[in-house]
Amino acid sequence: MKRQLKILLLGLGVITATNAVALLGVAYNRSAEPEAVLELTERELTLPYRYISKDENSGLMLHLIWRVLYQDEYRGGQAAEWLTQEKLQTLGLDLPDDIADETAARPYYKLRPHEVFVVLEYDGERYQQALAMQDKALAEAQALLMNNPDKDEFKQRVEQELNQLELERDASSRLFVIDAGLDAAQLRQRYADPSRYLILKGLVNAAINREADGRYVTKGIITQLLVDDINVPLSYRSRFDSLDDYSRGDSRHIKTPRYAIKLAVGKRFEPWIIDVRALK
Repeated sequence: MKRQLKILLLGLGVITATNAVALLGVAYNRSAEPEAVLELTERELTLPYRYISKDENSGLMLHLIWRVLYQDEYRGGQAAEWLTQEKLQTLGLDLPDDIADETAARPYYKLRPHEVFVVLEYDGERYQQALAMQDKALAEAQALLMNNPDKDEFKQRVEQELNQLELERDASSRLFVIDAGLDAAQLRQRYADPSRYLILKGLVNAAINREADGRYVTKGIITQLLVDDINVPLSYRSRFDSLDDYSRGDSRHIKTPRYAIKLAVGKRFEPWIIDVRALK
C-alpha cells in the first residue's frame, strides 16, 4: 500500500512539475511587447472537427491554416518551390550537391526534419498571385469551351474553375509561408511589417524524388508549424456558441468568414489570442 502511495505521489509530482514548466513558458512568452500582432479571420483560423459544445468550461482550439504558392502535398507536408536544395543547405540540412544514382540517393530518403523560423505572409503578394493563377485557369477553360461549345467535359471544367475561383476569393486561407531561416531577427529585418508577416517556429525537411527521366531532384518540404492549434481563452469562448457545426479546414462551407481573431506572437515565437470579434 505504501509503495502504491509513493507511486501516486510521484506521478502527481511529475504532473505538477510539468504544468509548472508549461505555465512558466507561457508567462515568459508573453512577458514583453508582442513580436507581432495580426488580425486573421475564420479563413485562417478554423474551428475544430464537430465543434458543437455550449459548455463554457470545455476547451476550444482554433487550427491555423497556412499554404504555399504552387502547393504540392508531399509526405505529410507541403513542398515549396522556393525551398531549394541550396536553401535547405543554409538551413542546416546535410545534402549532397548532386545525386547520380539510387545508391547515392538511399541515405537521404529518411532525413530528420530541422527546426527553423518560418515567415508567413498574410493577404499579400502570394495571395494575389494565387488569385491571378486561378483567373488564368478559368480563362483557359472558357477558351476551350468557346472552341468546343458542344463538349460537356469543357462545360464541367469551366464550372469547376468558377467554383475554385469563388473558393480562392471568398474562403481559402490568405496565409502563405514564404521564407525560412535560422535567425529570427534577420528575418524580421527583411519582413519588417508585424501586421502583415508572422514569424513562427516550424519544421522543414528534404525529400529525394526520382523524376521520369531518371534524374534525382531534391524537394524542400515544410513539415509543420510547431504551434498551429491555438487555445481560445475562456473569456472569448461564448462568442463561438452561435456558430454552426463545421468541420475543421473545410472552407467550402464558409461563404464569408464569421469571426476575426487578433493574434499576438511572443518572445518564444508562440501565438496566442488577444481578441475575438464577430463579422457581419
